Amino acid sequence: IEPKRASKSEIYPNPSTSTLKVTLPNVIDAWNYKIVSASGAIIQNGVFSSELSQISIQNLPNGIYQINLFNSKNNHYENHSFIVAR
Repeated sequence: IEPKRASKSEIYPNPSTSTLKVTLPNVIDAWNYKIVSASGAIIQNGVFSSELSQISIQNLPNGIYQINLFNSKNNHYENHSFIVAR
């Protein structure tokens, strides 16, 4: 029996100061991500390929941001909010 995998990703710690950790379901396939500011500007983007990944956010000013996650293999999309607070 295989352990049950989460169907959604987890983003923590929230609020964060310098590093955002992302735990993903179904890491067989790569996940694309983009960080978007409150004004809608794309701040950062990239690809995750492991169950637990980290993103450096130490250069982001304090504020509220969105991280958009997309797995094109199974057409899974998630959007999470996080806060940068120092």
